[in-house]
Amino acid sequence: MSVESDKSLKITASDIMLLKYLQKNARATLKELAVYAGYQSPSGVLERLKRLEERNIILEYETKLNKNALGYKVSVLTHVKIKEHYEAVIHDFEDHVKNLEEVKWFFHVTGEYDYILMVVCQDIETYHSFVVKKLSKIPNIMTVHSSFVLKEVECNSLL
Repeated sequence: MSVESDKSLKITASDIMLLKYLQKNARATLKELAVYAGYQSPSGVLERLKRLEERNIILEYETKLNKNALGYKVSVLTHVKIKEHYEAVIHDFEDHVKNLEEVKWFFHVTGEYDYILMVVCQDIETYHSFVVKKLSKIPNIMTVHSSFVLKEVECNSLL
């Protein structure tokens, strides 16, 4: 299996194995990665990781946190419709949302709403405060719809 990236780095089957392992354990040692992905040495893995980073195939290494253990009990998919769809309005909305610490990720989507935000808060009162004091202050918002997450279901990673 081989995939070409937009910057002409050939992705090999060993690279795919390496990337899959990293998605499950970003703290894996170079030795573990070499054994799992079939590289001859940890230094070969390090060299390959650097290339994958330089080509923006690996964007960052993340740590998955237990929100409940940290006191964040409420997750909400917040659907937002904006009034106008000019480029400047879209950029302004996105810039505002990027700076809201409660928003963990968001997507610009098609359909009834323009954006879906994943908002994480300690409780419903905190979410209410977020909507009233922060989200509703962003210009050009027409509608906000909240869907409270009942259960998070684990999904597969990209690879």
